[in-house]
Amino acid sequence: MKDTAENIDTDRVTKMWMEAACKRCQPKLSDYGSVLRDSLFVPFVEAASQSMGTSELSPHYIALLDSFVEMAKDECGATDSMDLCQDPSQVKSLVKCIQGQGWSFVLRNAPTFLPILLANPCGKQMDYLSSPDLLDSILPAYMKRYAESC
Repeated sequence: MKDTAENIDTDRVTKMWMEAACKRCQPKLSDYGSVLRDSLFVPFVEAASQSMGTSELSPHYIALLDSFVEMAKDECGATDSMDLCQDPSQVKSLVKCIQGQGWSFVLRNAPTFLPILLANPCGKQMDYLSSPDLLDSILPAYMKRYAESC
């Protein structure tokens, strides 16, 4: 799972974010707790969980995302006032930092994320994260929906 998560093309995700979400929206990191979380990330995670056959893990995946936002502040130098669209290189650095620190963060907090780590079948999670459809169509569609409603 570590290799799969660390091999997600963060440059492509950042570019996709800039093109889809930043045309109409100017979210700050502080918007995660309200708009971003509820209109983009929770629907995406719930649909992804259902697609993987792990719907019972949705709350754990969402808690992981919430924790990654806090980790971004604590370990990656992000602040609530950080504009998530103004400087693509800053956003790219943040995403790479989260990706680079993510696995060790999960391991340091293993009891919290144990249900994800022990999920059966773990292969479905890895297949989903490594599927070309994730970056070709699934994630862009959620970003577009977010941009239409912000």
